[in-house]
Amino acid sequence: MTPRPTPHSVLVSSATLIPATRPLPIQKVHLETSAEKVAKYSQILKHCNCRNAVSHALLRLAQLDRPITVFEKCKTEKRLQRFDGFVECLYQINILKRKFEKLRRKKEAEKTGKKAVKLPLEEEEYDPEFPMFKGSEGAKSTVMEKYAEYKPTRIRGVPLKRFNR
Repeated sequence: MTPRPTPHSVLVSSATLIPATRPLPIQKVHLETSAEKVAKYSQILKHCNCRNAVSHALLRLAQLDRPITVFEKCKTEKRLQRFDGFVECLYQINILKRKFEKLRRKKEAEKTGKKAVKLPLEEEEYDPEFPMFKGSEGAKSTVMEKYAEYKPTRIRGVPLKRFNR
């Protein structure tokens, strides 16, 4: 039985107030490997209908750095086909598809022994009304031709000399 605490007015050594306990054993925390994370997030994509959980799983899959064989083993690409019609997930799905293409190119380059060809991956324009259609390619060049040189607009009351200091 442990001794009862005494009032502060009575001086007692602190050793008698602390009960003797053995130290707690250090518990081993299971750390997930990234292959297990790919499997876990692929299962979330397979079974879950919650938008937040799906969005989180897509984000985490895009952040994981694993070879394409791990994603193929977990059938992640097959699970993505379920969400092709979802507008709110389309951007993240496109990021994952580009990642899979990049990993496949890297794997093929390792097989042949050649250096991987870097193809510029362009960001897609997102149009919420028509998400399946790409943005206009020709409009960019005409805008650049039209506004090739910047000409400052004169502001009333401010001389142009002062404005360009």
